[in-house]
Amino acid sequence: MSQPFGTIRKPIEDRLWGRTVLVANGCREFTGARSAGWHGTIRFEGRMEKAHRVAWILTNGPIPDGMWVLHHCDNPPCCEPTHLFLGDALANNRDRAHKGRNNHIAGAAHHAYKITPEIRAMALRLRSEGQTQEVISKRTGISRGRIAHLVAGVLPKHIHGRSS
Repeated sequence: MSQPFGTIRKPIEDRLWGRTVLVANGCREFTGARSAGWHGTIRFEGRMEKAHRVAWILTNGPIPDGMWVLHHCDNPPCCEPTHLFLGDALANNRDRAHKGRNNHIAGAAHHAYKITPEIRAMALRLRSEGQTQEVISKRTGISRGRIAHLVAGVLPKHIHGRSS
């Protein structure tokens, strides 16, 4: 989208840092728009970008391919450069697990575990009879998304005989 005639967009530094506030824990939180994951978002080089990534770029230069900008503070809206560090996907997963945010649930506690071969057969039968995913979901207690996976042949590991 083009800018109205006669307007000049502020430099990215002014737009980013002008939308941050220093909070008691030392984080510099972005106060503008946020994504579903609570990361700040700002237009940068023609596209929407996470604010903490822009803060990294402005402070340290380009982010190398395959690297992520992670938070020491574990605060998604934080853009404080001293709270940010680079890591790859594995480092991100380890950091998340170390901070107790790893929501992986294995075995019988996993939501897919309640899908037995019998429930799968019933879901497939109902679908072949023309029932909607919503109806099948209500009858089986399985989410509509999981029903879509079952119909497409995507099965939880425990149905294949493998452990979760």
